Amino acid sequence: MPDLDELLASMGEDEESLPDTEQQIQETPSIKQIREWGKAQERERKRLEKELAELRAFKQAQEEAARLNELTRHGLTEKQAKLWHLVNKDAEVTPEAVAAFRSEYLGLPTEPTGEQKQPAEPPPPAGFAPTDAGAQVPAKTYTHMEWLQIAAKDPAQARRLVEEGRVTDANPEFPTFGRW
Repeated sequence: MPDLDELLASMGEDEESLPDTEQQIQETPSIKQIREWGKAQERERKRLEKELAELRAFKQAQEEAARLNELTRHGLTEKQAKLWHLVNKDAEVTPEAVAAFRSEYLGLPTEPTGEQKQPAEPPPPAGFAPTDAGAQVPAKTYTHMEWLQIAAKDPAQARRLVEEGRVTDANPEFPTFGRW
């Protein structure tokens, strides 16, 4: 049986007989063709990945433009539509969803949808509409109880209210409504 030194020596001879680098290996035409084919496939893969990235960016831009257009048709501005996109990425755009978004995120009152909208009141007829430009705003009138409270605090003001006729005759049994 061979000893350990002989085994190691025999192994060392086999290692020395192997080439150290790839350059020492002779390339056959079939190996060269396979490497060239592999490099060509790698270049094609990189080109296709670049094209795919461009197509994905284009598709995303088209989808965002379509969603923006749809949201503006439902009454949102461009900035509000961008906020919608941040908040509701995958939500379907419906009049009800837009109304809920307007009330929840924008703080705007919900507008009735197309079927719920009340018919607009007809505009007033065109033509002359007389106005009373010199009229004064009617003064506040006071009840008998309000007048009693004012009279307790300021008798002069209470007298002036009675003289101006701004106190209603709510209690005719109580004789405070005559001229003083």
